[in-house]
Amino acid sequence: MWTPKTPQSEDCLFLNVWVPHPRPPAPVPVLVWIHGGGFFVGAASLELQDGRFLAATENVIVASMNYRLGALGFLSLPPAAPGNAGLWDQRLALRWLRDNMATFGGDPARLMLFGQSAGAASVGFHLLSPGSRPLFTRAALQSGATTFPLAWFSPEMAKEIGRALGRDLGCTDFNDTALVGCLQGKEPGDFGKRIMSMPGSVPTVDGDFLPDEPLRLLEAGHSQPIPLLAGVTANEGSYLIINVLNFTRVNASHVSWEELLEVLRVTMPGLPWEGVQAAAERYNQKGQGSAWYHRTMAHIISDYHVVCPIAKTAGQMAEAGGPVYAYTFTHRPSGLSSPKWMGVPHGSEVPYLFGTLASMGGANHTHTEAEVALSRRVMRYWAEFARSGNPTGAGGSGEQWPRYNATEKNFFRVGTEPPQVEGTSPARLCGILTPLVPDYQRLKGECHNLGHNPVQ
Repeated sequence: MWTPKTPQSEDCLFLNVWVPHPRPPAPVPVLVWIHGGGFFVGAASLELQDGRFLAATENVIVASMNYRLGALGFLSLPPAAPGNAGLWDQRLALRWLRDNMATFGGDPARLMLFGQSAGAASVGFHLLSPGSRPLFTRAALQSGATTFPLAWFSPEMAKEIGRALGRDLGCTDFNDTALVGCLQGKEPGDFGKRIMSMPGSVPTVDGDFLPDEPLRLLEAGHSQPIPLLAGVTANEGSYLIINVLNFTRVNASHVSWEELLEVLRVTMPGLPWEGVQAAAERYNQKGQGSAWYHRTMAHIISDYHVVCPIAKTAGQMAEAGGPVYAYTFTHRPSGLSSPKWMGVPHGSEVPYLFGTLASMGGANHTHTEAEVALSRRVMRYWAEFARSGNPTGAGGSGEQWPRYNATEKNFFRVGTEPPQVEGTSPARLCGILTPLVPDYQRLKGECHNLGHNPVQ
């Protein structure tokens, strides 16, 4: 569902544009999608992200892009490989779309950049990058942000990963410039074979596209206060748990306290051991038993990797004066093949947004009328946000989706149940984690334990 069926190639810089037919008589909003995949997999051609249904249903233009991935897109060994090539690819596509959308009947003044997971982190980087900010007027972050712990590496860490890749591919005893030359002589497939065995290349601070660390830029107000839509799924952490502890359909609840601590240590490399223990105790609240430990594990990992970075970005953007709307997607797709204990995992909202429920394994036979209605509502929210900067429309639709408040941390529930603000904020415990992370960049070397980048 998330893996491209076509061969991957460095010759990948294509984009897709879906235009309503017949062509709208007046300019319409343009929604530009950036796919996720941890910056090492994914493609704009995935059936799950086919933009034709969203374009036709909501009378908008939808576009998506490819960008170089893995070491081909994010190797950083300056000056020969300055890094962030994949982000520059995205900006080039975004600039072309901004300059040419009028030809397709699009309104460049209502260009919305949206993405999921690593695609959402990419949107966040464009919000912080001086050269990208003028190119779009709306943004949506779906389960990803620049403040996600593994969305970027320091220049030092990026170089370390590049040199490790060189050693792994037989490019030894070179300075960085010669090392890049050696790597350029390798076949593209050689890089892909190493993806799962070592940390991958991701965006880095290069002094150009990304002039400083994302959190510093965000807190200094470097992101323009444009309308922002930001949200999470109800069970973000389950996708990472299943990869780390090898849970199955039957043993998901068999978790000891020691296993809980070990999984947190591996999946939260920014926390020292004392911080891991403190977080577990604060979240667990003296609960006992495997089921309780499993819930605690999933909650902490969800918060650390997705919920709290989203809440931080939403809060900073709201305080800067931009209209911000936050959501929690609460419906588990009926055709989902993942174990039921995973709940509403990472990426669950994507087929509803694109109207592609039929592309899910078995979902073409199992999705319900309520799910079809939910898909139409999600498409309407995103399209209305692109039109007016308000997901319920400029004139209001009777639904009360209030702006995000950094103090209340209010998230709007999006699911098959009646829409309303969540009674309990998914970000309510984020204040516990922040003081426990002393210096994430200094400790990022430990992320080698995670293998490939878990941002999907």
